[in-house]
Amino acid sequence: MNTGGGRSNDPTTECDRIDMKIPPFWSSKPALWFASLEAQFNLGGITRDITKYWHVVSKLDCEQAAIVEDVITNPPIGNAYDKIKTELVNRLSASQEMKLKQLLESEEIGDRNPSRFLRHLQSLAGQNVPIALLRTLWIGRLPVNIQTILATQPDTASLEDLGKLADKINEIVPTQPVTAATSSNNQYNDIQQQIAALTEKVEVLTFPNKCKCQKRQRFRSRSPVKQNQYQKDEDLCYYHRTYGAKAHKCVPPCSYQENYNGNH
Repeated sequence: MNTGGGRSNDPTTECDRIDMKIPPFWSSKPALWFASLEAQFNLGGITRDITKYWHVVSKLDCEQAAIVEDVITNPPIGNAYDKIKTELVNRLSASQEMKLKQLLESEEIGDRNPSRFLRHLQSLAGQNVPIALLRTLWIGRLPVNIQTILATQPDTASLEDLGKLADKINEIVPTQPVTAATSSNNQYNDIQQQIAALTEKVEVLTFPNKCKCQKRQRFRSRSPVKQNQYQKDEDLCYYHRTYGAKAHKCVPPCSYQENYNGNH
């Protein structure tokens, strides 16, 4: 029994004296969480190092506890609270920086469907990336046909709804991801080449004689054009003016019969 009227040194007694309202640990903002926790300690009169330490451990979930597993399984003899605080802040900060770097620089959709890829990016972003930026990053790394449709959706559409829509589009028209500007340019060039080839095929089918003449002219462009004796006679029809005596047709009015028949 404590007869001196002072505080007991028993850590259990100290914990029982206050009603601690500690929120679950904030992995995305560990330093802020510890600041909030220490405000609770001050209000509750918690001063013992080991008591603070166990309060921290009690608020960690499995994934968070694994980050400082070495500290939890082998608590320091002294300054245990400061140790677990320092390690959690440092390790989580470094981990979050790596996740953000992965999110901003290298993460691609791979073989995931759009909504699964979105959830993956959300896990990397945590609470540090604005939703608008996350939306832009996600849509920009989807196949072009999905990007085109999602671009028509209102800004107020939730990411969850956009993810469901993207999955439906992907099921109807599955495509390979196009992720880089170079890939987009290559695809644009491929489309242009396909259009040009298709246009040429249509011209060949529609105007076969025209295409043959154009090809012959390419080879004969450097040779002087030979004119026959009939080309300057405006009284002749097109066929006799062009083919002369070899013409098989004649369209009146034509003066060929009366002027050249004797030479035929």
